[in-house]
Amino acid sequence: VRNEADSLIYTTEKSLSDFGDKVGESEKEQITAAIASLRQSLEGGNIEDIKAKTESLKQLSYKLAEVVYKAQSADAAPTTGADQSGASGAGASNTAGEQGNAATHDVEDVDYEVVDEDQ
Repeated sequence: VRNEADSLIYTTEKSLSDFGDKVGESEKEQITAAIASLRQSLEGGNIEDIKAKTESLKQLSYKLAEVVYKAQSADAAPTTGADQSGASGAGASNTAGEQGNAATHDVEDVDYEVVDEDQ
């Protein structure tokens, strides 16, 4: 339980320092307060209190992750949209080119047989 709490504190602090500018001030304060509260519980020895505060910090860290994910998705969406339209446009022209080649060349569907020259 203590290891889980320590790990959660570390990852949440890291996420907050990396992406803290993407969340509001009230969310930062809630997360910071939850981290401090969990640290205080770790200094004590009450396992049930540690579990409860770990769960509380998990819920707040999920909100942080959600905000970060939405921000990254919004940043990546315009680039992804342009790439997808460019790729489909290239695929459409390539397909049209292949069809054009089929129309200009004689293509035959043939059967073949593998011949062993030693026989």
